[in-house]
Amino acid sequence: MGIMANVLSGLNVDMILPNVVYLSGTQEALFSKKGMVLPPKFESQSGDEEPVHFVFDFRQGDSFDLYGRRITVSRENRFIATFDEFNPQMTISSFFKQYATAHIGEMDGAVVSGFHMLQPSYPDGSSFEEKLSPVLAQIDEWNLMSDMFIHAELGHFATSDIAKHVFVELAGRVDSMGLNEDELATLAQKMGFRIEGIHEMDISAMFQAAHNCIKSCLARALVVHTRDFVFCLSASDNLDGKKIDAIDFGLKCAAYFASSGSLPDRSNLEEKCSQFKRSEYGSLQVKRIKSITGAKHYGFGIYGIFNEYYFCAIPTLVVNEPAVTVGLGDTFTASSFLRLLELRNNT
Repeated sequence: MGIMANVLSGLNVDMILPNVVYLSGTQEALFSKKGMVLPPKFESQSGDEEPVHFVFDFRQGDSFDLYGRRITVSRENRFIATFDEFNPQMTISSFFKQYATAHIGEMDGAVVSGFHMLQPSYPDGSSFEEKLSPVLAQIDEWNLMSDMFIHAELGHFATSDIAKHVFVELAGRVDSMGLNEDELATLAQKMGFRIEGIHEMDISAMFQAAHNCIKSCLARALVVHTRDFVFCLSASDNLDGKKIDAIDFGLKCAAYFASSGSLPDRSNLEEKCSQFKRSEYGSLQVKRIKSITGAKHYGFGIYGIFNEYYFCAIPTLVVNEPAVTVGLGDTFTASSFLRLLELRNNT
């Protein structure tokens, strides 16, 4: 949430309202101030510990010994050790709730995330279903009060049962949901769809899995983002150039961030990203689905119809020596979401 909020601020959004449940002085300093609406700072008592996450970046080719075995990293990534007593509770800040309600007419869209932090059970005896319920009620309230576009970003869940429950509950409430190939494979398997090839990044298998998941729950749209390509499958919206433009803008912002470690700057985004190539594997997979579906070209992407569902797909930009890997997904999600809202509002 913090990374996405800062990305939106850097892209000159007028108002960003993050759901901050514990605003310490340290955390406040990490937020951009431009356009950001934050609650009053939490005055921690002496001896209280702030929530701290340890994030470890590693690069392709890094190696280490583990119990006598030599491990060599096959690709850049990160490991995150999380300490967070608030977000697994799905806590909604009272300040956030009240401000959102009062200003709902000024808002174009909302991104909801963090569901992957739900736990199978809690010390107070409650279930993950009970923890999720107030969040669903909040989304229902927004839907009654406004027609703003709502995107949900899923994540790697503690159990497949939680993943399925969250997906099913969000399906009819939000306009789109985002996930990666691992999360798609977990969800498809839990929902009873035995489809081989998802982990092998077979785009036709991934299309079939996304199609089955959408159809079974009457979801509106899925955005599947991977290292090599991104595609969106929708039950209703015709995914033509606008959606491709929005996704491509997000890919460029993520590439900018990966290469520099700094938030994207719109003024030199195109120039900065002109040095990066499209994923070769992603380009081959997009070409493959085009040959299967007879899709049309638009820029570096394609759009068409797959089993009566609209889709678009585009290969990613590859940064061979990234300065950072943490926050790339958040940067992509926030920036592509923003660009989609801009394009929707211009029609």
